[in-house]
Amino acid sequence: MKKLLITAFAAIALMTGCSQSERRYHAGSGWSALDDEIDSMIVRIDSCYDEAGDQDSIRAAIKRLGTSLMRLNGKKRREGEARLRLLKATGDNLEGHRELAIARLDTTLSLCDSSNYPYTFIRAQLLRNLIADPSSPETFRMMLSALDYYKAAGDMNQEALVALCLSQSLNNPEEPGLTLYYFRMADSIYEQLGKNVYHTKNRINEAYLLYQLGEKEQSRRIYDELLLNPIINDDEIALEIVLRNMAVFFDDSTAMRRGYRKVNPEESADKECRHSVRALYEALLCEHFMKTGERDSAAHYASMTEKHFNELIVPRYRSLAAQKLSDYYDSAGKTGKTLEWMKIYKATTDSIVSSQGPWKKIYLDNVNTLHRYEHEAENIRRQLKQRHYRIIYMLISGLLMLTGLFLWLRTRQKLRNMKMRYEWERSQRKLMAMSLSRNEADKVIDYVRNETSRLSRESTVAGSELSQIERNLRIHQAGRLENDAFEEVFGRIHPDFVKRLKEISPTISENNIRLCSYIVIGLSNQQIAEMLNVQASSIKQSRWRLRNRLKIPPSETLEDFLRSLSE
Repeated sequence: MKKLLITAFAAIALMTGCSQSERRYHAGSGWSALDDEIDSMIVRIDSCYDEAGDQDSIRAAIKRLGTSLMRLNGKKRREGEARLRLLKATGDNLEGHRELAIARLDTTLSLCDSSNYPYTFIRAQLLRNLIADPSSPETFRMMLSALDYYKAAGDMNQEALVALCLSQSLNNPEEPGLTLYYFRMADSIYEQLGKNVYHTKNRINEAYLLYQLGEKEQSRRIYDELLLNPIINDDEIALEIVLRNMAVFFDDSTAMRRGYRKVNPEESADKECRHSVRALYEALLCEHFMKTGERDSAAHYASMTEKHFNELIVPRYRSLAAQKLSDYYDSAGKTGKTLEWMKIYKATTDSIVSSQGPWKKIYLDNVNTLHRYEHEAENIRRQLKQRHYRIIYMLISGLLMLTGLFLWLRTRQKLRNMKMRYEWERSQRKLMAMSLSRNEADKVIDYVRNETSRLSRESTVAGSELSQIERNLRIHQAGRLENDAFEEVFGRIHPDFVKRLKEISPTISENNIRLCSYIVIGLSNQQIAEMLNVQASSIKQSRWRLRNRLKIPPSETLEDFLRSLSE
């Protein structure tokens, strides 16, 4: 787990092989815009790191960026300085200057914060943790959060890089499933970005992980395809890794010979073999010739393996080579040599087993952190879902309550309207009855007047006749009371009618007001004429004069106009 970030960048460098043809300008960065030229420079430098570009060219570009930042002011200048230090720290880390990189990142974090500069802050904080303490659960959790952030921000390059770091953090020879999951996530992103070199060289690791998972046929098929791929054949390092894995995993003699020629300085054009594994190939060739019965060749490669054994750095390769030598000397009958290499094999194996203790703990810690993170994320999703359900329930309940209230108010208003309509119709009938009663009273008055005149002419007034006259006068008085009641009831039903009528025609007479009242309650011309004791033709004339007085347009009837005033 040590130097995790360096390993991640080294893996990227291996996948790209400093290929200039694959460099592209990717706009999917989470950085906010500062200045067109400066933004272009920052993305270009970041892309050069991503593609393992030439360090001298990157330093020159960073120097030009520092000069260009001088023209910015305020918040943009501050964020530009933070980005500059982040890029410098990335270069320092790749060159092995860890302390200097951490110091630059501390300065970066002092220049920015998570609220105003979230993208720069997250990148700087994560890089610092990966350099300072790559195996801690806090760093692992930070990578999980950063992966979600970059995915939301649309920065696919950083998303792929973090996925690669996660795959290495979870790397365990016994349980490679999680490693393969995050590795395939990174590879899928590179494929979407159209980085064919990344995608092709990623398949080397995919085949390795599939072999560890027991998918040997699928792993062998991928290795065979890679040997035919021009991208792999153009990269000596990538090609040698493919040949080495095929030789170790599948005992492929052709891969052994071809790989050995590439790592043996005496046979290879590269005389400076930086990571020599020739002793591994020699041990494998020794075993191969021992199986084929070519003892001289087996003895030759056994002696070469002993000579170059100390060049092997990877413990599992040392263990494998020691095992092959032990088997060879055992088959050759050399007991002393067999015992010697058995002891070396045991010591190497014991060192591997003992070293797996801390790695196993780191792996388990990371897995536990992953499970906790997933559990917390699931709880957050569940709480959000429950909150949404509560909001939906409250909205539906409120809607049902409002619907019920609306229906109740509508029913109540309907009943009220029906009651008012009933009261209005009853009052209208009462008014009509009062009007008719008044008409009858007027007839009685006419009768009394005629009788009084007759008695006065005849000068004969009997007591019975006077009683009759008194009775008729009482009836007349009752009729006048009916008339007063009519006006009172009409005023209650149509309280503003007379007022509105007088606003239109201030000089309107009481007779016209009474005529209007009779028209409103729906009496016919004949009924109105009888009540007013006039001819029906006079009522027609009065209606015509009333229309002119009230200035009613020809398109509207007198009844509609008056009823509109009574509403």
